[in-house]
Amino acid sequence: MMQRREFGKLLVYAVSPGLLPGVGRTQTCISTTYDKTPAETAAKANVVDFTRCPGDWRRYGADPSGGTDSTAAIQAACNSNSVAFDAVGGTYLVSAPIDIPSNVTLRGASTGATRVNCSDGGISVFKVSGASGVTIEKMKISVTGASQNAHTGAVEFRNSTQCTCNDCEITGCNWCGVWMLDSTYCSVDRCYFHDFQGSVHDSANISIYNQSHHNSVTNNRCLGGSWHGIMIQDPYNHSLPSNNLIANNTVGQHQAYGLLVYLPSPGDTFNRLIGNSVENIQGTVLNGESGAGIYIAGHGAGGTEVARNTVRSCCVRTTGRSLAPAGIGINGIQATAAPLSVTGNTILDVPAHDGILVVSSQGPITVSGNTVTLPRGNSATPIDVSASSNVTVSGNTASRDPEIAGRCIFVFANAIAVSNISVVDNQCNGSDYVQIEFLPTAGGSISNIVCRNNTCRGVGVNSNCIRMTGVRGADVAGNECLPAA
Repeated sequence: MMQRREFGKLLVYAVSPGLLPGVGRTQTCISTTYDKTPAETAAKANVVDFTRCPGDWRRYGADPSGGTDSTAAIQAACNSNSVAFDAVGGTYLVSAPIDIPSNVTLRGASTGATRVNCSDGGISVFKVSGASGVTIEKMKISVTGASQNAHTGAVEFRNSTQCTCNDCEITGCNWCGVWMLDSTYCSVDRCYFHDFQGSVHDSANISIYNQSHHNSVTNNRCLGGSWHGIMIQDPYNHSLPSNNLIANNTVGQHQAYGLLVYLPSPGDTFNRLIGNSVENIQGTVLNGESGAGIYIAGHGAGGTEVARNTVRSCCVRTTGRSLAPAGIGINGIQATAAPLSVTGNTILDVPAHDGILVVSSQGPITVSGNTVTLPRGNSATPIDVSASSNVTVSGNTASRDPEIAGRCIFVFANAIAVSNISVVDNQCNGSDYVQIEFLPTAGGSISNIVCRNNTCRGVGVNSNCIRMTGVRGADVAGNECLPAA
């Protein structure tokens, strides 16, 4: 568990006895009789309707009316076929986890036609354990029962590899929609998550957990409303989920974080968050100190890439600052970490707190090419580097409402020594106030600073647009203080 820490044509074709429907097609069998296949015999599958071809859930007694339990029937289809499918659509009730063996495709008729309902909120509906080559696709999975049981998902990939969940709609979950635990080279693509019951700690639409690596989460709509949209986490057991890709997802309202990379154990993980859209993150849990659109935290976050994301309307109800609330928050990176980069992101409409915040970090961090605009009423800072060293802030556009007095870029050392900060080639659009400031307080110090070729506009009569207090070893040149364009 995360703790508070600083830092979407039907084809009709004949099927011979024992011939399985081809992958990638919607299956319909001609009405005739299909003898029991050797695979069904080996799996001791109970065939109820011999007019249905092998793999059709109804062949084994599944009830598409939703009147009786279909758990055993769907399980039998999975146990004895490489494609287990719903041919016509319907609502199917399940009451226990369905275990899917290796190299099996579990397929609905379509996302809108096939509905799998489970009233037990404390179990994983479809479970893949120690398997490979599993595909789950084209169905709606609904969890209707409430539970405080963590570590369950509508789909669970556990210690598995090369498994996929595609084109599914997942709703009602209590802890997780798709959970990847100690799994590799798995993917979640084009799925829609919404209306979760997520009051459980660290609930998420999609979770990449423990020693999970080289997984991809792409093109999903994450509107579950639980704690997090998409989470990569080491739950304090010295695991390092690494080399995972989170790309081109849409993340809507959630309680804690939109995208979370939380890795307290030391190490470099090289996870990538690319081209996602995140908005409306509330910050109502963790004592009101959460709420970042994207939050990267912990000693294991070395090598993380945060690029070309759009973040808006985050920290909506955040009240405290200890968990680095911001559009993008970076917290607790070690000096020995591989370089972490925050590049080409757009941050808009954050009603309170900073646009980009780097805090309590000593590792090499680059904040470059971002566009950060704070709205009227937000007196925080577009780009804030606080209690951190070895940070480069370059080529950004940082803007704030001209009627709100405040900085555009702020380097702050509160009671500690910070060094090696580079602020170069940035565009600052602010108010009649100092726009780039380096400030130590309470015994802190700042040294080895480069502040070059920045352009500050909107300073009115104040020509002192850059201010340094108690800075040692400063290279300052080529900066401009200009009136608003």
